[in-house]
This record gives sequence, C-alpha cells and structure tokens, in this order.
Amino acid sequence: MPVFISYSWDSELHKTWVKTLAKRLRKDGVDVKLDCWSAVPGSQLPAFMEESIRDNEFVLIVCTPNYKNKSDNRKGGVGYEGDIMTAEIMAEITRGGASYREALFDNYGFKNKRLRTETCGAR
Repeated sequence: MPVFISYSWDSELHKTWVKTLAKRLRKDGVDVKLDCWSAVPGSQLPAFMEESIRDNEFVLIVCTPNYKNKSDNRKGGVGYEGDIMTAEIMAEITRGGASYREALFDNYGFKNKRLRTETCGAR
C-alpha cells in the first residue's frame, strides 16, 4: 500500500519524528514516500508534490498547529499540497464519494486509535 506523508517542517525535532514514523511504517510493510527520501535538490518540488498526492493510494497528514496555519493560509509546500488535496477530494466526490480517516497523535506519540471514518458526498 503506497502512502505519501504530508507534513510541515516545524523544527528539526519534528522532521526527525516524521522520519521515525515513516521508518516504522516501512518496517510494518507500508510503502512510504517521504520528501526527504524521494525529492533531490534541484528537483521540481511542485511536480513531486502533485505526483505524490495523485499516485499514492493514501496521503497521511501529520497535522500540527503550524501545518494547519500554513494550510489555512495557503503558505509554502503545505499550502500547495492542500490545494492539490482539495482538488482530488472534489474530483472524488463528483465520481461518487471520497473517504478519509483520522488518527490521533498526542505530543509526538502515536495512539493507535481510529477516531472515525467519514465518506464525503454520500449521505
């Protein structure tokens, strides 16, 4: 199952935490795509983000207050990825529904708990 991890570069500690999460997922058999592993200096980052969101089965968003702020204000890579994800969700809705899941992260610890699953557009 291919997964792209979307996150904000809040701090070196946060980036290290995201890499640790990605390594754990890989160890558990998940095919993780992470910018620091897949994008090389000089590569076209917008194209990388577009392909990563569209070509992976899942997008895992590590949503911190900084991520939310960047997404809400359409700033940096997070803002651009948010635009792409919004377009993808809208396209899925027109095709009959899109689903998403939430996971709870607490103080950089993962609580393995599915909070809810919702389907957009299917009422």
